[in-house]
Amino acid sequence: MKKPEKLKLNTVLNVVFLAFSMGMLLYFTFSDGGLVDLMKYIDRFSAGWLLAAFGCMVVQMLIDAWLTCLIVRIACPDYQFGSGFKTMMVGQFYNSVTPMGVAAKPMQIYSLSRQRVSVGDASAAMVQKYLIYQFTLVFYSLGLLLARYSFFSRQIPDLMLLSSVGFLVQASIIVLLLLFSKSQKMTRTIIEMVFSLLKKLHLVKNPEESVRSISEQLESFHENFQTILRHKKLMVGSFLLTFLQMTLYYAVSYCIYRAFFLSEATLFDMIAAQAVVNLASSFMPLPGGSGAAEGSFVVVFQMFFSKDIIRSAMVLWRAATYYFPILISAPFAWIGRKKGMTPKKAQAVQQPENGLKDQWQEPVQPDDADGTLPEEPD
Repeated sequence: MKKPEKLKLNTVLNVVFLAFSMGMLLYFTFSDGGLVDLMKYIDRFSAGWLLAAFGCMVVQMLIDAWLTCLIVRIACPDYQFGSGFKTMMVGQFYNSVTPMGVAAKPMQIYSLSRQRVSVGDASAAMVQKYLIYQFTLVFYSLGLLLARYSFFSRQIPDLMLLSSVGFLVQASIIVLLLLFSKSQKMTRTIIEMVFSLLKKLHLVKNPEESVRSISEQLESFHENFQTILRHKKLMVGSFLLTFLQMTLYYAVSYCIYRAFFLSEATLFDMIAAQAVVNLASSFMPLPGGSGAAEGSFVVVFQMFFSKDIIRSAMVLWRAATYYFPILISAPFAWIGRKKGMTPKKAQAVQQPENGLKDQWQEPVQPDDADGTLPEEPD
């Protein structure tokens, strides 16, 4: 009886997080200088550029679906784009409505398992996709920060410090993976030393279990990264598509900028500014970085927007990059509510911090000889 109660608590927390985010949106919409004030001067606004902003989001989601399709085809050559689109939408929704997107990958694995992809292949595909995204994000952000760091550090020194820390956190994942590839023994020693220190500071209770879990994750990352390296054309194509996907996402703020008939700032500066916002808000343990995302946008983009329209710009940006994806992906989210998903499996989906392997220790058993999963009717 306890497990259903825990699932219910997680659902309530997600609703609370979304309510908080919606409350912030309403505040910025109806407060002075918000979107309501913008409607008074609708003739000063370009609907075409606003449609371009939403178009960027649509195209980048289609690219994400295509990436999912390409990577799953490593193990399942007949995997179709339509199935990849559904899996992408499931990930999009849970990435938006759960703190730091922790339920996105487990729910995508479950989605793939319903499409006759084995749980092992689904887990591997999601890890491989994550690695490609992480490498692209680190090098993309590094290039932007190096190019425009001096400019932003003069204008917003405190936020740039926070963004730099965010970048280091993202980069540390790559460094740890590469270090693990060269010396697994040394990597484990470093991890043990870190958690031993955390135990002395009373920040962790069971460092041995934490070290074991991290080592298993690194082993999984390493094995899947080696799989990607064996498919060089796919690897290069995936990095390029992910680069394009990030560029389209970051370009949304530029489209909104042009929607206000502003043109002094360059596309490159706006993309760099958006990267700063994303890095600075990556620490917020709320869905979509609620609070930090809005605040960071206002702080950074007040360099480009005047005070009387900055809040309106922020609301439009948030609507395009956060609420719009939730709206169109919500119908796909009911995959986790289907009959046949036991409370134990549902709880595994809601608790991704235990690692992909741990979450799926008791997967749905295949009922045919080839080891594939039966597809459930919608």
